[in-house]
Amino acid sequence: MSELNLLSKSTKHLMPAFVFSASVLLSVMAFSVSVHAQAQLSLADILIGLRSNKVTLVERNRILAGAVDERGITFSLTPEIEKELESTGAGSDLIGAIKRRSVIVKTNTVIEQKLPLKQPEPEKIEPAVPVLDFAFYKKSADENFRNGEFEKALENYGKAIELDSGNSSIYLNRALIFVKNKDYQSALRDYDRVIELDPTEIIAYSNRANVYEKNGDQLKAIDDYKKILEIDPKNISAINHLKRIEDERARAAEKQTAQTASPVNSPESADKSKNEPAPVGVKTEKAIPEFVELGQLGPLQAIELASPIYSQIAKNLNLTGQVKVEVEFDEKGEVKGAKAADGHRLLRESAEQAARRSRFKPVLIDGQPVKAKGYIVYSFLR
Repeated sequence: MSELNLLSKSTKHLMPAFVFSASVLLSVMAFSVSVHAQAQLSLADILIGLRSNKVTLVERNRILAGAVDERGITFSLTPEIEKELESTGAGSDLIGAIKRRSVIVKTNTVIEQKLPLKQPEPEKIEPAVPVLDFAFYKKSADENFRNGEFEKALENYGKAIELDSGNSSIYLNRALIFVKNKDYQSALRDYDRVIELDPTEIIAYSNRANVYEKNGDQLKAIDDYKKILEIDPKNISAINHLKRIEDERARAAEKQTAQTASPVNSPESADKSKNEPAPVGVKTEKAIPEFVELGQLGPLQAIELASPIYSQIAKNLNLTGQVKVEVEFDEKGEVKGAKAADGHRLLRESAEQAARRSRFKPVLIDGQPVKAKGYIVYSFLR
């Protein structure tokens, strides 16, 4: 209302003192139209026109109503403005014209607001299709292996090999399943392939030597342990296994020689036996160590070698790698201590628990069971 009051006060002194006729007013309006290029009428234009007293009020209303219909207005009609126009002399025709022009503006606005916007059609999201690549099959096979689903693991390892036949880890894992299934020939082929791809892969030599021993081929096992020592001369596990096999072979050869040279119950053997040393197997006075160091422990030494549980937290954190667990077991092969030497904390816990669940064959020295030490290497794969 303050704007209207100022406008009302300012327009009271705008009309000049000279006399305007109806024709002069029309001329002025025509001139205004041409100058402003048919510009819309403002509230000030209408109020000034209404205050011109050189034509009748009826005529002023008629002229202004026609101009509003033709040219439009720059304002919207509010109750306050309508009251001001009426007090200045606006008649029903002029007010009606202003309302018509004002309603058009308001109607357009309302229509624009109420018209429902056309929503874009939701994008069709196709269900995710796994990419059937090497990584997919390897991950699936590793998970099958951890869950004891060996047939599925073999199938997925096979598909992974079809996509990438140069990845040695696939053959290492698949060979372990073949060994569990006692399919030693297939396991040997996989270990051969690993060594072909990486001639320095100690695990492949060690596992292959184990399979050779299961097949009764100690000479080939010896060759593999010697190969490990060429790669790593300080490998305790290979040193111990090599010594064990060589001792076993030496004892067997000695026994065979004794049986061949001295037939049982012959008089010659009875005479010779008086001067020969005690046969193999007879206990002798010898210091028995408290612990025997076995180095790396595997299926050959184990009655049951438990697998670690790959926790969901470790999977979510994408934790992978190997964990070395140092193990002590008693004369019966029961694990009495397991301590991880490296690896992430979450992986160490799983590896230690697996080691404690494992059981080993008793270690004998001269037929007497003794305590033993060694270590297990667990691999956590994604």
